[in-house]
Amino acid sequence: MDWTLGPLDVVLLGLGLVLISTGNAVMFADRLARSFGAKLEGVADPRGLSMFVGLWVFGLGVLTALFPVGVRVVGVYYGWALAALAVIGILRVYTGYPRYLKNIRP
Repeated sequence: MDWTLGPLDVVLLGLGLVLISTGNAVMFADRLARSFGAKLEGVADPRGLSMFVGLWVFGLGVLTALFPVGVRVVGVYYGWALAALAVIGILRVYTGYPRYLKNIRP
């Protein structure tokens, strides 16, 4: 097994770290907004929404950071599994976030 890091591996590790830190920031976004005095209008459960989206982004960051290791150990199927999880995550966030919003009629 070749364990040398290529340029794509370094990019994936960096992208994974960015996604992990973004996921952490999103998880605590409601607290940051309240500490700065921002009003979160239109969101019924800001903490639930931020945790819901933040955990998915954090999880995708971990999978992306581990992608170079997974391809070397498991093989090409790890890439397909990661792509499937990314699509499932995007669909889950898209279909799940409306329950955290208020019904606002103009």
